[in-house]
Amino acid sequence: MIIVDDGSTDDTAGVIKEYLTDTRVRYFKKENGGVGTARNFGIAKASNELVTFLDSDDEFVPNTIELMQEDAPRLLTDKSISMVLYLAKKNSAKSYQDNRLADKELIDYKSAVQGRWPRVETVQLCRKETFNKYLFPTLAGGHETILWNSILKYEGPALLRTKIVRIYHTEHDSRLTGVSSVISRARTMPKLYDIFLKEFEEDYKALNPKQLAYFYLEKGIFEIVDGDVKAGRNSIWKVIQFDKGKLPVVILVLCASILPQVLFGKFAQYRQALKVILSNLRGGGL
Repeated sequence: MIIVDDGSTDDTAGVIKEYLTDTRVRYFKKENGGVGTARNFGIAKASNELVTFLDSDDEFVPNTIELMQEDAPRLLTDKSISMVLYLAKKNSAKSYQDNRLADKELIDYKSAVQGRWPRVETVQLCRKETFNKYLFPTLAGGHETILWNSILKYEGPALLRTKIVRIYHTEHDSRLTGVSSVISRARTMPKLYDIFLKEFEEDYKALNPKQLAYFYLEKGIFEIVDGDVKAGRNSIWKVIQFDKGKLPVVILVLCASILPQVLFGKFAQYRQALKVILSNLRGGGL
C-alpha cells in the first residue's frame, strides 16, 4: 500500500504512523499538485504488477482486495484486456442496479463512446506497465476520461465486474463534481476539454454526437464562468450542431451569459446542484 500525502494539512502522517510498522505500507509526502499528480507519483513508487487507486474521501467495502485478487490472474495473463472495472456508489445511495450491463462482459472503446458504460463512478485495476504510456491529467479539475478513453482505444477493452467495491463520501462539497467546485475548476477545465476533444472528437461525432454536444455545453459554461464569454458562446453554439434537441438549453445559457461574471457563476452552480439531484434520482453518481 502506498499512501501519497499531497501536501495536506490534516496530520495525515500522524494518523497513519501506527501502520508504518508494516513494511507493506509506505508513506510519501509531496508538494500539493492535485489528484492527478498524486496518483502519478504513487504509480511511480509502486513495485507491484497491478495498481488501483483510492482517494482520501473514499473507502473500499470489505473483501474488495480479495475480489481484485480473484481477477488479477486474468489481467496479468490476458494482454488483450486493458483493465478490470468495478463500481462505486455514494455513501448515501441505495444499491445500484443497471440492467444494461452484465458481469464479466468486455467493454471496448467503441461501446464506451456509444454510452455502454456504468452510470456511476468506477474503480480501475490496471497493469502498472500501462502507465508507462498513459498518465493521469495533471491539470487541476480531473477529467480522467482522457486517460481511460486512451487506454480503451489503444490497449483494448475493460473487463467489467458489476460489484460495488468503493464508497465515496459526499458529506462535504469539496469533490471535483461538487457545487462549489464549478468556480475553482473553471480555470483549467476548458484546457482539459481541449485536450479531450483533440483526441476523441471525431470518434464521438461518428458514434455519439449527443454526448459530444454535452461536452461542448460543459466546456462553454466553464469558459463563461472563467470570463472568456466569446469562447464560451462559440462552444455553446456548437451544441446544436450535434444535438438540435438541446436548443432550449442553448438559448437559456446564451441568455444567462449576458449576466455579470459573478452571477453567471451562481447560475452554473445552481445548474450543477440540479445535475446532482437528477443523478441521485436515477441512481447514478456524480
